[in-house]
Amino acid sequence: MLTRAVDCLAAAVYYEARGESAEGQAAVAQVVLNRARKAGFPKSVCGVIYQGAQGRGCQFSFVCGGAMVRPREPTAWARARGVAARALSGYVMSAIGEATSFHAAWLGSRPDRHMARVAQVGAHVFLLAAS
Repeated sequence: MLTRAVDCLAAAVYYEARGESAEGQAAVAQVVLNRARKAGFPKSVCGVIYQGAQGRGCQFSFVCGGAMVRPREPTAWARARGVAARALSGYVMSAIGEATSFHAAWLGSRPDRHMARVAQVGAHVFLLAAS
């Protein structure tokens, strides 16, 4: 089961942050783990990644956008698996706190008024539902 969680989390890291620094990749992994711990989201890493894949709207565009059918870059995939394994072993990316969402920084600082900006790490802005 842990191998499946590593693979699912590695997919999120690989497809969402492949070109990012180790810190940027760890931040993406942390969002997935934060979601799995928060009410309103699936309780497993794979559940979070594949939420909405059955026609209700994917939470992560790579799941439904066709990216997963293309061949992976072996070195980048190995790096993503390492980041995922480290995150699942307890590493916490504290810079993003409890953020449950992220988007590309080029979209601007707040594309949704119901979300509060937590941090920017690399090319991603990390957000949390505003209270």
